[in-house]
Order: sequence, then structure tokens, then C-alpha cells
Amino acid sequence: MLYAWLFYLFYGIILDVVMIKFIEELTDEKLDTIIRFAESDCLGVRLLGPILAYGTKYDFLRIWLGENSNGKVTALITKFYGAVTAVASEDADIEELDEFLEVIGYSGLCLNYRSGDKYVMKLEKGKDCIAKTLNTCNLIVNSNYRDFYGIISECHKDYSLDSFDEWFVDISHRVRHKTADTFMLSVDDKFVSTVAALSVTEKSVFITAVSTLPNYRGKHYAHSLIKAVCEKYSDKSIYLFCVEDKVPFYEKAGFMNTDKIFVK
Repeated sequence: MLYAWLFYLFYGIILDVVMIKFIEELTDEKLDTIIRFAESDCLGVRLLGPILAYGTKYDFLRIWLGENSNGKVTALITKFYGAVTAVASEDADIEELDEFLEVIGYSGLCLNYRSGDKYVMKLEKGKDCIAKTLNTCNLIVNSNYRDFYGIISECHKDYSLDSFDEWFVDISHRVRHKTADTFMLSVDDKFVSTVAALSVTEKSVFITAVSTLPNYRGKHYAHSLIKAVCEKYSDKSIYLFCVEDKVPFYEKAGFMNTDKIFVK
């Protein structure tokens, strides 16, 4: 353990000089640099959520910037609790970046520079969401969090979710800092469908938690929610990622498949 810790310190120092720099303080200038680099990439928008909500004040979020010898930013890495997200440009040193990720370790990993089985879907700013919608539902925004958690837990039993308390602390913090929103539909006083805008930036939104209870599927509830989200953020580009068999579902709402990314 001591050896691993010393190696981490040494390796971090070397990378600080050569390529990857740990962000100790998130100044306005540094934040602007991060946003400019990340905002046009699906994973970049996703990792901006915790950065904008938490900054560098909490131990559970760590931020690194990769630069080339000319000082140009080539990579952005975050470790949020144990999950690591890395966004790299075409001129990033991928070999060095991979070595760094192995050193810091991770419980989950998202990479934009390796192809995987997740499809990036995008609705460009100014494009209309063409999802079929219903007028018989009630839209609930940023409320009833326990019901929201109950729906995503039931619909994604194969996913590893935090406990409600841990999830609630995070999502409510993001909502209070205006970097996230939650949306639900209720039908006959029953909550049936969810969507979360998990990261909201000046130009883009990353959405997730698209869920509908099994007995209520096929009735355009999820599409109704997605359209509500798109209309609220009509001045922004909307991103999400999904598995292959869900691509047609989002294409019917007007989203386009733009890339494949690595998520585990």
C-alpha cells in the first residue's frame, strides 16, 4: 500500500510537469478553459455537471487537465467518487492518458476516445424534438424525489444505483446549484415515467434516467417527457447515450446517432 501511494505521488508529479495537471483551485479562468474544451462533447457535457455543482471543494471530486508541450488542452479527467470520466482530443497522448487512469484507479470508466457499446445521441440546438406526446399527463419538475428514485430503481435493476440517501444528496445539490433538473409524468395520480437533465451548461444538456414503469410502456410517456425537456432547453444542444437497441427510440424523437463511446 505504501509503495502504491508513493508511486502515485511520484507519477502525479511527473505528469504534472509533462502532461496532466491536477486542478487544486477552480479559478474563473480555469473553469472557462474546461467549459470550452468539454462543452461540444457528450461525455464532456456529462462531466461538467459535477464540476459546475461541486468545484474543487470536496474530496470526492478530483479534476485533471492534460496539455501538450504548447500548453494546449488535450484532455479532461474527473474522478467523481470512484467513477472516472476522460475526454480527450485527437492530439492527446492516449498511451500516457491510459497509464494515468490505471494509476488513479476507478470503479467505473467512461472514455470518449475508445469505441464501445454505448451510442451517443444528439439533438442539435435549434432542431425540433419530433417525439409523439400526450396531453393527459401531469409534468412534475424537481419534486417527489423518492418516487423518481423508485421508478429508476425498478426499471434499471441491472444497474448499480446508490442508496436513496446518497442519490438524493447528489441530485438535490445539483438542482439547487441549477446544474440539473428532474422530470416526471404522473397518470391518474401515479408517477410512471422519468427523465433527468443531469448536467445543464450554458450551451448543452446531458440527459439520463429515461425510464417508464413496465406496465405503462408503449404509450409515449417517455417521449412526452423527452419533448418537455427539449422544449425547456430549446436554446441548447441535448446529449444522451444509450445501448444499440434504443437508438431507434431516440431517432423517432429527432435525435441523431453521432458516435460510440466506451462505458463500463
